[in-house]
Amino acid sequence: MSATNWSRKPEENGVADPLIAANDGASSREFARSIRATMAGVRKLADDHGGALKSSGTGNTYDVRTFSGLTEARAGIVLSFVPHRANDGPSSLVVDGLGAMPLLDRDGANLSAGALKPGRLVRVVFDAEGEAWRAADLALVGNSDLAEAPPGTFKGNDGSGVADIPTASARVLLNVDRLPNKTEEEMVADGAIAAALAEKATNAEVSTISEELATKATSDDISTLIAPIAARTDSAESSIDALNDQLAAVPASQGGGFIGAKSLADLVTLTSTVVGALAEVPETDTGTHTDPVTGALNTPNSGIFAWSATPPGWGRLRPNEIAALKAEVFRVEQLAEGIATLDTVYAKTFSDESLRVLIGFRKDGAVDIADGYLTLDPVWRYVKTYSDETTVMYGMRRDGTFYPGGSSAVADLPTWITKSAEVTVNKAGRRADLTLGMPLTMTNFGASATSDLATYSQDNGSSVQAVTEDLTCLTSLLLGTTALFHDLVYGQSLGNGTNSGPITHGEIIAPGRAVMFNSGYKPHGVSAAVAIPYANIMSLVDARENGDQQSPAAGISFGMVQPGRLGSTEASAVSVHARGGQKYAVLKKNGSEGGTEYNNFIRSLRRMKVIAQINGILYLSPAVHWIQGEADIDQTLVIYSANMIEFQHDVSADVGQPVVVIMDQTSSCTAYNRTTSEVPLAQLAVALANPLTHACVGPKYFLTYSDGIHLVADSYNRLGCYHARTRDRMRKGLDARPMHVISVTRISATIFRLIFYVPAGELTIDTTTVSDPGNYGVSWNQTGGTARTITSAAKVSATEVDVTLSGDPGSFAPTSHIGIALYGVAGNDAGRTTGARSCFRDQSTDLDIDGNPMPNWACHQKLLVTA
Repeated sequence: MSATNWSRKPEENGVADPLIAANDGASSREFARSIRATMAGVRKLADDHGGALKSSGTGNTYDVRTFSGLTEARAGIVLSFVPHRANDGPSSLVVDGLGAMPLLDRDGANLSAGALKPGRLVRVVFDAEGEAWRAADLALVGNSDLAEAPPGTFKGNDGSGVADIPTASARVLLNVDRLPNKTEEEMVADGAIAAALAEKATNAEVSTISEELATKATSDDISTLIAPIAARTDSAESSIDALNDQLAAVPASQGGGFIGAKSLADLVTLTSTVVGALAEVPETDTGTHTDPVTGALNTPNSGIFAWSATPPGWGRLRPNEIAALKAEVFRVEQLAEGIATLDTVYAKTFSDESLRVLIGFRKDGAVDIADGYLTLDPVWRYVKTYSDETTVMYGMRRDGTFYPGGSSAVADLPTWITKSAEVTVNKAGRRADLTLGMPLTMTNFGASATSDLATYSQDNGSSVQAVTEDLTCLTSLLLGTTALFHDLVYGQSLGNGTNSGPITHGEIIAPGRAVMFNSGYKPHGVSAAVAIPYANIMSLVDARENGDQQSPAAGISFGMVQPGRLGSTEASAVSVHARGGQKYAVLKKNGSEGGTEYNNFIRSLRRMKVIAQINGILYLSPAVHWIQGEADIDQTLVIYSANMIEFQHDVSADVGQPVVVIMDQTSSCTAYNRTTSEVPLAQLAVALANPLTHACVGPKYFLTYSDGIHLVADSYNRLGCYHARTRDRMRKGLDARPMHVISVTRISATIFRLIFYVPAGELTIDTTTVSDPGNYGVSWNQTGGTARTITSAAKVSATEVDVTLSGDPGSFAPTSHIGIALYGVAGNDAGRTTGARSCFRDQSTDLDIDGNPMPNWACHQKLLVTA
């Protein structure tokens, strides 16, 4: 939004601009951001008026893109632009894609050839009645506008009229009569008049001056520019007064700037009309509850909460950043070097570079903020004690030396490090966790970053090394972005887009709303088996596929920013960390080949969080898109399911919050010379059993394969869009299950009825997209009894299919089963005409990045039946 969308009525501007929190009751935290957004809006308007716009286009059509971004053409719109070429006849103007409209002179006539000159500024005003743009500085001058000067007169005026100037008046203007005793002829001969005229500009000079003056702003222009600035200044002064009133009313216990509640019991009595509104409950509420949003049991009552509309309630986001308790002035007792005791009140303190105390953490959990600056011990920067709070485990002196606190402390140090990995920095009032997923040691705990670098120590098990974190953290995110959702693609080659052929979507997906690391979607570069170069994850740029393969990432970025999926100030980040041909044993935490793949994955997640936090943006709900299974094609359902549960637990523990794992089914068992596999069955089973932590997108047999195992570029994009849809539904707490059979009932001796969960519309049999492998992909596998075959599979309702056998199978064993897309021909390529597949889908009208419908296809399933 921009100033052109603001209203002249103050009461209508409360929600006129999503980047400006001008509504009643807006949080004081939004004030600074709103002022910055207002400043940006005024600057855009000034540039639109001041000549910063340049046209493009062909022929006599001039295309102009404003900085403000017009959504409608209406009376009062004024622009200035520099034409890129001269016109050769009547012209038209297109502003911000609103359609071509006539470009006329100020009197409403068509422009003559050459009226627009390249490089010469043109100021245009929208004529609402004529539905045209008028060039305020351009008009045709015809012979009829000129009149012959009467004899003995000068054609002109003294600036106050249009009448001809008589000779007598001209003599006065030229000071002719001030030369005594001279006739007019004598004065001309003496050169007095000639000299006066010589000082006047020539016609050529007048023409040049006129052209220059035409480019200058008139008083009307200046008034137009100043008016919105003055209006916003008045509004800002009013906002400051309102802000001061709000700040005066903030209670002392309202430490975080969120909605503050003394306890969870108080918070649940409050509701919000804004999805994502934040609240805080202090650590003094030590109880637990069942989270109404995620359903998690034993959720701490204290922490940061966000309002959810579906399901309604306050869902816990994370622990308190700083305990929301009243601040008190405090003192810190000095520690003499070598004395193994700590201040009896404070467990930890933080100081600035001048050793002045800023914050102290009490042993009882309270937080004190210094009133002014207090002197901290000049020797010790940080000291850690054992649980008795008197014996020093270790200390870090300000000269950089390490004090172990006794030989017994050395052996205990790694254990403590592993359990307490937390280092933070503070830049411009923004707190960032630097140690997500990393065991850390004792340097610069909580140090305030005074530059764009922060240094800490990292424990690698066998050694401790210094690590430097860059805090520049540049991004291309839109001004006013408040939250960032991170989606990480992990697994094997299909996650990378292997054998995709030429990329089909290399364009920027959504400027300012969809981002990736500065090196691209794949920060690991050529190989995920080596550590990610730090230079590859320094900043965030607009997302686009910039490699030579089309991974699913562009589809995920596209899907995440579709209308209705993210809030107006929320954004998406996607990164890819897959390594081709690898089993779960390699990709898991502490993998069999050293764990580099997993460490890269966690490092990127941690860096993304740091960038978000340093920019004052919430890092919310990371999700892992697990695209793997081919390398484990022979794995059993039980073991692969256990692997997926273990993986989710490991990532969540390293991240410090629940992380969802979104899978798709492996559909290429036949390309590995198998007729079936239990891996896709495990991928569905885990998702159905753990709907809050795992999801299954569905199968991949309906996509187009390039080599029987990998996909073509368009199908990789399509797969990413399916993943994004499932991610969106999980994030909103909606049903994210894929299309699958939910029950099998034997309704007669020869008929079994399958009831499907159908996400959208009704069940449809589609033999055009997916060729019929026989009985639409339904199979019957019998052990014992009388051998029978399927004679038909028929749709009998919007969600039901009847499977009819050739006769009564008798008393068959409990291992007998009905399969959906379960079997294929060993050695065949995967895909919609050759692999294990089904013809059942739903009627979803969602569209992918290429505008194609995205129906849900029936999952690979093995359905046990009983006699």
